[in-house]
Amino acid sequence: MGLLDLFSNKKSDLLKNHITNLLIVANADGEIDENEYKLICTIAEKSGLSVNEFDKIVENIKVIPPLIPKTLEDKVLKVRQLFSVAIVDGHIHENEYVIIRHIAYSYGLNDILVDVILEKLLLKLGCNISDFTKNNDESYMNEQKQINDELDDINIQLDEIEKILKG
Repeated sequence: MGLLDLFSNKKSDLLKNHITNLLIVANADGEIDENEYKLICTIAEKSGLSVNEFDKIVENIKVIPPLIPKTLEDKVLKVRQLFSVAIVDGHIHENEYVIIRHIAYSYGLNDILVDVILEKLLLKLGCNISDFTKNNDESYMNEQKQINDELDDINIQLDEIEKILKG
């Protein structure tokens, strides 16, 4: 096995792991909605995953060990895709949100950045975060205030990441 094969296998393993994470998030509310499944299939297809490989992931979803993306840009992109799958059915179930935050934390992203990623995605869709979450307790409201206080700086950083990803 040559160096190119090792790189190719690592890239394939990262993709399979990410598709697994998308499926886990989609199933967090107890069912995978048709729109969630279609979106995951589209992401898998556009990323170069074969139908056979996708089917194997679905069959063996708990067997694939977690792998962490290397770059901040890739981590943000993966979390954004996780949230996209979670909201494609029109709402974010609390379990979906918790799983995404857990995955993002395992990537080394803090809760504030994760919430900003979600908020920016919802804003692009013309939605408000309160439309998708039902948690109105005091700790959540304090966290929202902290997020709003830091939002300007983080938005600038995310805009720079988006330019890099698109460039």
